Amino acid sequence: MGIQGVNLLLEKFRDGRALPLQVYVPSKLKLRETTK
Repeated sequence: MGIQGVNLLLEKFRDGRALPLQVYVPSKLKLRETTK
C-alpha cells in the first residue's frame, strides 16, 4: 500500500466517520475465515 496509503488510513481512523469501517472490516475478515 505504501506509506502514503497508511497515513491516509490513520487520518480516516482519527475521524469519527471511520468508526463504521473499524467495525466493518474485522467482521468481513472473520466472515472470510469462517467461510474457508
